[in-house]
Amino acid sequence: MTNTFIHSFNIDSLKGDFQTIVSLHTDVLDKKELLTEKLATLKTIYNELIKTNNKKIFLFCLDSFYFQYKLLDIEMKNISSFINLINNRMYGDYYKLYNIMILQIKERTPDILNLFNTGKKHPIYKDLEPFYEYEMENIVDIHNDILKIIDELHRYYITKETKIHNYNDTNKIGNSIINFINTLEYENSLLREQMTLYFNYVTFFHNTQKEHLTKILNKMTGFKKEIEEDIMINRPNILYANHNNNISFCTPTDSTFKDQSTIYTKLKVDNLQTNDYLTLDIGIEPEKEELVNRSPTNSVSTHISAVTTEE
Repeated sequence: MTNTFIHSFNIDSLKGDFQTIVSLHTDVLDKKELLTEKLATLKTIYNELIKTNNKKIFLFCLDSFYFQYKLLDIEMKNISSFINLINNRMYGDYYKLYNIMILQIKERTPDILNLFNTGKKHPIYKDLEPFYEYEMENIVDIHNDILKIIDELHRYYITKETKIHNYNDTNKIGNSIINFINTLEYENSLLREQMTLYFNYVTFFHNTQKEHLTKILNKMTGFKKEIEEDIMINRPNILYANHNNNISFCTPTDSTFKDQSTIYTKLKVDNLQTNDYLTLDIGIEPEKEELVNRSPTNSVSTHISAVTTEE
């Protein structure tokens, strides 16, 4: 009874650990989709900018934006490759263990093969394709089969242990069957150690998979923050022209814009009032936007609108 309780507790523990892995894997895929969408948005912004600003000088200025997008895109591809590698490794570990278990059972305890479907076909794992992505359903399926085998082995072990006790209790032959009993106990102890080894293999796989998935999830969280801080809410310097037509730069405060999710540039020129700014009209909504009546002399371009802010 004690062995059965321990076994049940361990199997439940393995099932719980694997559910955690499945949840982590789902979180990784969800975050991957989110990051892919953010990068697609950046590419769309760039394409729109070069479509409406196709002068060489504008393209030259936008080239740094494209370069930063390209760096992020390459990093995202590396993250995707890492996710595929983890996914591939997960299936490979379970696939190899499953086949080892079937092979050893055929050699040592062939009489229990009829207790489960050993002819079940799982997708073949290929070591030469380390980035091939397997469906999570395939990973769950083969993991469940491994736990079923361990469970059936335990049932078989308990049955054999009961028979050994019965031989001792019902047969009063004495020392004449001692060797027979010892041999049965030895074979059953090998079965017990075999189950323990399988259990430890699965536990090791669970621990390493949780570690790998947690690391990539944290990396993706940092990557998302990098996109938002370096690109999506980047605050570039403001081109400033004083009364002597000298150019300098300054940085806007957080309250300057309500929406900082788009690249923006601001110009401050000497023929406007002290707190009047000009901003490129590429989707920014300032916190306090007020169109200023401008004469042709202070109109910079058709893409620029005047904005008044309060200090």
